[in-house]
Amino acid sequence: MRSLCCLMILVAAGCAGDEETPVAVDAVDAVDAARSDVVGIVTIDADPEPIDVEGYAELPVTVTIPRCAPEAACPFRVRHEDGWSDATLSATLNGALLPDVTLYRGQGSGLLPPMEVGEHDLTLVAGDSARVTEVEVLELPILTHSGLIGEQNWAADGVHHVTDHLSIDGALRLSPGVTVIVAAGVNIEVSGAVTALGTEELPVLFTGASSAPWGGMRLIGHDTSELNHVFLTGGGGDETKAFGHSDSQPLIRLKAGELQMISGAILDSPGKAFGCTLARMDLEDVLVARVDTGGELDRCAAQIRAAHVSEIPDGDGVAEDDDNDGIYLLGVYVDDNEFPVRTEISDSFFFVGEDDGVDHNNAFVLIERTWIEGFAHEGVAASVGNSITIVDSVIRGCEQGVEAGYGAPTVEVDHCLITNNEVGVRFGDSYDWDTDGTLTVSHTVSVGNDVNVRNFLNSTGAPHPTGLTVACSMVDDPEYDEVANNVSGVPVITQGCVEAATLDAPCDGTAPGPAGCE
Repeated sequence: MRSLCCLMILVAAGCAGDEETPVAVDAVDAVDAARSDVVGIVTIDADPEPIDVEGYAELPVTVTIPRCAPEAACPFRVRHEDGWSDATLSATLNGALLPDVTLYRGQGSGLLPPMEVGEHDLTLVAGDSARVTEVEVLELPILTHSGLIGEQNWAADGVHHVTDHLSIDGALRLSPGVTVIVAAGVNIEVSGAVTALGTEELPVLFTGASSAPWGGMRLIGHDTSELNHVFLTGGGGDETKAFGHSDSQPLIRLKAGELQMISGAILDSPGKAFGCTLARMDLEDVLVARVDTGGELDRCAAQIRAAHVSEIPDGDGVAEDDDNDGIYLLGVYVDDNEFPVRTEISDSFFFVGEDDGVDHNNAFVLIERTWIEGFAHEGVAASVGNSITIVDSVIRGCEQGVEAGYGAPTVEVDHCLITNNEVGVRFGDSYDWDTDGTLTVSHTVSVGNDVNVRNFLNSTGAPHPTGLTVACSMVDDPEYDEVANNVSGVPVITQGCVEAATLDAPCDGTAPGPAGCE
């Protein structure tokens, strides 16, 4: 990951809000037309005028689209060549306006409505630059699946329709380019390993067969499943399989065993992306957007690298008070030798959500080199017990940056930048519950917040006498300035980076703020 000095300050760009039903899109209201709460499908003009982009510069983005099937929603992922670029791209399909695609740190996503067989043009425009991506919808044989069946090998020589609940007794293997369309409320349950070997050119797709959401993929065995370049959209529709404190169905439900997922995306669904119980997850370069919750891990061990989580559950900026966290971490996974295994989140991005970026509840967690921004409540909320360590990270634009809340969590914040929040770091909780953990802040810059440091317990109406320690930091607060090797003043912050020339190095010659930021 490039050093945090290169990060640019986000200018949050709202996307369209939710509607109860699909809406027609025309040139006037297309930007306001929203993805449906059901599967995110919008209808478009029947006979729009294609956009003439002749003379436009080439928009430096890469667009990845699975092989779309007729009459099924089809997601896409966008990457900017400048991996730190923030931008809003207008999107059209054959000239009909779609909801804008917002890039957060160089990545974004969108959803194509159901299309007929033939060739279609997805056009993305930013200013005087454009990228046209051809989308070919092929007419292929339909292969149907349902009921209890044995081990499966699905090839890309047809479109796989799961018409009713499917239980696979054994392994499921999917070749590059496989498209799976699942009926409303239907689940795919697999007792063995799922191996989906998509590629950048030929991803694997799971999508819905109607305007109502399908269910999810349930991995119930003790095997290791591998998902490479897999897209999932429009799932989480089986209320009987709701899981966790946000009470929604995961698109991928892992019970025991292990999941390895590289690239791909989980998008535009009423359900949560991941649900995990007593298992292991290894995620790398996975994009999650516009789902109920990024994931809920109950006593799971996860290694999460280069994740990109945004617009949870949408980008309308209206908090719905429905536990819409970027990720919720509950409890600790214990291995076969009875050792606790730490969940680690690194080099990742969490943007825009209606609850917490990372919600820690009695978990064992390390967050490093990660950017968290624009959450309605906490960037990182810790509670109950065990520990969370946050290193070399940026947290901004939230109600509270880091909170050591109820119970007795151990929270360490080291070499971080926490800015533009209502409260930077907080010992205490909005609940009237006992708070008796610790919050240790070191080598950290917490400035430019409405309140940079707060120590206050609602349960007692007073600060905690020993719970909060701030050392070797810059927090622009008379109570902490020039105490415990803290330095006073406010540094210059440019494009999300603390300028080194405006900092002192109070402890061991190490300046506060994210390491490597210059």
